[in-house]
Amino acid sequence: MLLVDGHITHRQDDFIIKCHENHIVPFEFPSHLTHVLQPLNVGVFRPWKHYHKQAIHHALRSLNIEYTISSFFRDLNTIHKQTFRFHTIKNSFKNSGMFPVSYKNAIKKMRYYNNKMTIVSGREPHGGDNHEVHGLGDSSQAIAAEDTVSDLSHCPSTYFESQARIQEWVD
Repeated sequence: MLLVDGHITHRQDDFIIKCHENHIVPFEFPSHLTHVLQPLNVGVFRPWKHYHKQAIHHALRSLNIEYTISSFFRDLNTIHKQTFRFHTIKNSFKNSGMFPVSYKNAIKKMRYYNNKMTIVSGREPHGGDNHEVHGLGDSSQAIAAEDTVSDLSHCPSTYFESQARIQEWVD
């Protein structure tokens, strides 16, 4: 199984044929949810950014006036070793709900981001003092997501069962 975003190149015939020739099933994340469901976004990129920022600060404290591309390549191996650890990658899949498959983890993450982004008080981007709704949807969608969790009689145990259940949820 290969987890992909909705980029057009992942739907082209040559890509799909190559996947099937190699017994790979491409599985597309639902639109606008990769930041919630994609394991790298959930658990790997944040530590990567943290360790990269540490390397930049260390270079500046060491009186390197600027952090150049050569500085980045000098620090790349250390950043990579600090970030790509077994437990980090394993927990990324678990926390995203990808493996083991967990609708509850995925919906919990979606609720977190929805609550974080739903109501922004103050001025709208174009001026004015109205409240603006952002994020994954309005409160009726959040309520629908809550109902989805309680309606799950059992968690899927196979890839195809997961794909069918996610498709039901997306529709």
